[in-house]
Order: sequence, then C-alpha cells, then structure tokens
Amino acid sequence: MRELAVQAANGSITSADRQNITSEVNQLISELDRIAETTQFNTQSLLSGQAVAASIGWSGGSAPNGVSATIVNASAVTNAVYTIIATYGNSSFDYTISINSSVVASGVNNGATVTATVNGIQFVLNPTGNVSGTLNATAAYNTAQSFSFHIGANANQTTSFSINPMDTTSLGVNVVDVSTVEGANTAIGLIDAAITNVASQRSTLGAAQNRLEHTINNLTVASENLSASESRIRDVDMAFEMTNYTKNQIMLQAGVAMLAQANVAPQMVLQLLR
Repeated sequence: MRELAVQAANGSITSADRQNITSEVNQLISELDRIAETTQFNTQSLLSGQAVAASIGWSGGSAPNGVSATIVNASAVTNAVYTIIATYGNSSFDYTISINSSVVASGVNNGATVTATVNGIQFVLNPTGNVSGTLNATAAYNTAQSFSFHIGANANQTTSFSINPMDTTSLGVNVVDVSTVEGANTAIGLIDAAITNVASQRSTLGAAQNRLEHTINNLTVASENLSASESRIRDVDMAFEMTNYTKNQIMLQAGVAMLAQANVAPQMVLQLLR
C-alpha cells in the first residue's frame, strides 16, 4: 500500500493511473480487514479485538422535542471515525455537532461524519430552531484482546498478554485515498503509522513468546529437580547396596569356610574310632 501511495503521489502519472492504483489499494484494505477478521487459533479470533458495547442517552432524560442521534459503524480503540445520524421527526434542519466542547461537524438534514476518541466522549447536538440537547454516548468499539495462560501447578499462577485490533479502522488506513497527489501524500503518513503499529505489536508478541519459552525451560528444570528428589527418596542407592551385598557375601563365604574347618576335627575322630 505504501509503494502504491508513493506511485500515486508522483505528478507524472495520469488521473486514470491513480484510479487504477485506488482500486488496488481498496482491495488491499479489504484484505487487511479479512485477515484481521479470520485469523484464529482454536476458533478464537486473534486480531479482530474485543467488542465493547455502546450506550446512548440524552442528559436530563429523553431527547428534547423528538431529536435523536445514533452512532453507526463505530469500531476502533482511539481516533475512531464515527457516523452520527441526527434526526428531528421527518423534517430537515441545520445542526452542529460538538465533541467535548469542540465543533466537529455541521450541516443540513440527517448526517455527519466525525472523528473522535472513544473514551469519555460527550456529543452535543444543536439543531437550529427551538431544539437543543446534549447526547452522552459511549461508542461501540474494539479494544485489545487479552489472553491468559496458566503456567503453574497452583491457583493464579498465570501470565497474560494482549493483542490490539489490527483491522484497517484501528490501524487508521480505512480512510486512505490515493486518487489525488495530496491524498497520496497523506496516505503515506497514515500507512507509515500503521506499519509502525503492526511492528510494535509483532515485537510485543515476540517478547511474550520468548517469555513463555523461558517459563517452559524453568518448569522443565523444576520438573527434573522434583523427579530427582523423588528418586533420591524412593529409589535404591546402588553403590551403597552393592557394597553391603559384597560385604555380606564375603562374610557368608568366610562363615561357610570356618564351619567346614570346624567339621574336620570330628570327622578325624570318627575315622580313628573305625
């Protein structure tokens, strides 16, 4: 995608060339989302993140004079792109939308696209006329997926790590537009940030893998030591037992020899009596 963005930023190509490049970039964006959605281990998704539910409500009760607002397709951790649909009955109206006291969109009728951070957002919808209200909303978004591994024999002996969502919205490349030179230059920066994000996540996973390998090695040594301790208690000390066996054999043979010598004298007396 970065190579294509660099090509699109070149002033020597035509608009038709950029359209062709745009088509390929769009396909790559779709492929990134497919990878993020379908990458699994043991049926568990790894790269799509963990969904957090949204809640929407007007401060002070219900929306005044029938004004309502709905957050649509909100799906990112930070700097997410939201589509806010504002309706006032079936009629059209002028409106402004503010987030945390900053105006982010204004227009007519029933739609606006805004960019905002998901945590602690306050949406303020101010249609012109006799309606005005404040919408307090927590958007639906994907957060990091956490994984915990039990690495010991006892309770709570665990290690854990998390994987950030890797879809194009979370990476910030879902809005890449290379149809113009300006858009292509902007896209290069967005893609660079996404590449850095992916590289950082890969290094985090690599560190977690190394940590698990060290844990495996440590547990292997502990298992060997435990087996050696059991063997010391349960198994025979062959050197000691063989020494005792040899000693007892010598004593037995010596005893037999002495008994044989002791029987010689009575035999000789019996011979004389004959």
